[in-house]
Amino acid sequence: MGDVKTSFKYTLLKAILAAVAVGYLAYVVKPADMLAAVASARPAWIGAALLLLPVNLLLETVGWHRLVSPVAPSTRWRTAAASLLAGHTLGFISPAGLGAYAGRAYALPHPRRGVLMALVYTDRLLAMLIGVTAGLLGFLAYLDVATPEPAAMWLGALMVGAVIVLSLSAILLFPRLSYRLVSRVAFIRRFRHRLRFLRRYRTTAMVGLISLATVRYAVYTTQFVLLLYAFSPDLPVTTAYLGVSAVFFAKYLIPPVTLMDLGIREGAAVFFLGAFGVSQAISFDAAFLLFCINLLGPALFGVPFVFSLQLGKKPGPVNVFQPTAS
Repeated sequence: MGDVKTSFKYTLLKAILAAVAVGYLAYVVKPADMLAAVASARPAWIGAALLLLPVNLLLETVGWHRLVSPVAPSTRWRTAAASLLAGHTLGFISPAGLGAYAGRAYALPHPRRGVLMALVYTDRLLAMLIGVTAGLLGFLAYLDVATPEPAAMWLGALMVGAVIVLSLSAILLFPRLSYRLVSRVAFIRRFRHRLRFLRRYRTTAMVGLISLATVRYAVYTTQFVLLLYAFSPDLPVTTAYLGVSAVFFAKYLIPPVTLMDLGIREGAAVFFLGAFGVSQAISFDAAFLLFCINLLGPALFGVPFVFSLQLGKKPGPVNVFQPTAS
């Protein structure tokens, strides 16, 4: 009961911080400007962004199913989709999105919940690799237009981003080698049984997963760009994509202190897109609409699947440690 209360308090705190962040941004941007931008929005562009949501979810499901299949080969595609949506729902209402791990793990026919949660983390690392890699280009473009002589803080952000890209590339592209290396680290050694799934993946399989994550990132950023066009159709395409990639770069580097990054994403949009000539009101409105479409929408879709989670069941034994044949 204590853990439930602590989790609830933590979630409530993050929700309050999100409300404060959004409220402060609304005050800075000015509600009248935000409403004026909404009133002049072109519904066709918003509709186009909405139409890409099923594509986004489909790509996410395909990637998740491919990631899970070597470990839990009996997982059906529909089950993978249901687990993904359940994860979206629980991740939305839980501290730091941790419910997404349980949501996906308890919806799959596999006895090793810890292994499944490690797979969810791997899925997030794949998204992070692509987001930070593309974000470096957007961030460099921001430095070029906003700060000709970058301060130490900005150079530090570039270095952190480069380290993330190099580290994740090495870990994800060479999973078997990564397992052998991390198994020798003292404080990780006791968790190595949860990481043995890495032995089931080859570099070629990881390249395929990274490619899927790249396509999904392209769809996700395109949704954001379409929402920007809903308010500012004259925005140059290159400028829009570079600005959006800089926003996601910041989102990955800033700790998730608010519920579902609400307020962080919008603040980064106001900050970075402003340097590319996009008004604060348009930046805020587009980022908030993206949150409603891609995070709030799937969370609502996943509510029915939460009630079918196998919380009181434990599937039969599965050999999760035997590497697949070459």
